Amino acid sequence: MKRDVKNTLNFAQMKRKNSSISSTQYNLGLKYKIGDGIKKDYFEAVKCSTKAANQCYTVGNYNIGVIYTNIKYLVKLMLN
Repeated sequence: MKRDVKNTLNFAQMKRKNSSISSTQYNLGLKYKIGDGIKKDYFEAVKCSTKAANQCYTVGNYNIGVIYTNIKYLVKLMLN
């Protein structure tokens, strides 16, 4: 029986995105932020971190702040 690793990973990611467990949402947000095993995507990172923050997981708020600061810095570099 051949395993389809890519589809398995995609399924696991979808389950995590829709999970109500704040730490899982936060960890997925980190993966999107740094591109750990998945394509770097700040928009998805903010979405996942916001779900965690909305459940009073304070490090979710911190992650959103870090992403905002990173984006602001990158824009500043591009404009100079």
